[in-house]
Amino acid sequence: MVRTRSGKSTNSEDKEQTTASPMKSASNSKSPRSKSSEPSNADISPWYQILIDLYFWRPTDRILETYWLCLAALIIVVLAAFSIAVELNDFKFPDFYFLLMIVMVHIVDIGANFRNEMKGNGHLTVLLLFTESAMNLTEIYLVLFVFDQSSAVVLFAVAAFTGNVLLRNIKYRDDDKISVRVLSYALLLACFAWNYDGFYKDVRLAIYAANVCVAMLIDLCDFPDRYFDALTVCEGLVVFTRSVAVYCLITFYLLWQAGDANALHTKAESNVLSFLQAHMR
Repeated sequence: MVRTRSGKSTNSEDKEQTTASPMKSASNSKSPRSKSSEPSNADISPWYQILIDLYFWRPTDRILETYWLCLAALIIVVLAAFSIAVELNDFKFPDFYFLLMIVMVHIVDIGANFRNEMKGNGHLTVLLLFTESAMNLTEIYLVLFVFDQSSAVVLFAVAAFTGNVLLRNIKYRDDDKISVRVLSYALLLACFAWNYDGFYKDVRLAIYAANVCVAMLIDLCDFPDRYFDALTVCEGLVVFTRSVAVYCLITFYLLWQAGDANALHTKAESNVLSFLQAHMR
């Protein structure tokens, strides 16, 4: 059995049924083929099939699945990278590369989810667990640095705990153990609880914490896939909410590092708003 991060599974019996059903239908169909018949899905390139699925004016069964949510998440992460580039003059050397690493980890996670949904067999489950642990670890480090709690002992303990949780998730990836999945978010929740006053007072940090909690609930409950057979958007919702969360966290850090944490907008956001106001008049 191969299980994705949200709990969707495929086993050998399912694969045998999927491989046997086309042969059975082909043997039972005796009607001649029409000359104008369209090519089957096997003859279509998977990348061309993605373009077909993304046609919003001609929706397919995948139009509301992970594809569009991954695309929206990628746009949000790119906007976060753009904000980093605009604020680059106010940064020290290590800050830029650390924030860039956070962005790249999220981009890899989005790409892995996109590829995993495109193939549909859960072959990138281990990679998804690695990228999830990397996202949690880098975001925790950034939060600890902001609240001046990033001592060497604390950073080592966080890394050791995250590595242990990753190994447990890989070990039980074929089982429905919610307790193991909860451990993946345990340190983030601990950071929120320990620094409650800081998260409560800042809007961006509050949005970051709220989106992480929503992503955790969607992931643990496999919502809404488990309750609605026609939907397969759990992975996409997790990716999207985590992208919104990391955007709020990065932009908060940009404002905090610039000494203006109470500002409403970053320089990049101000530029975008000015551009939109100038062209909407």
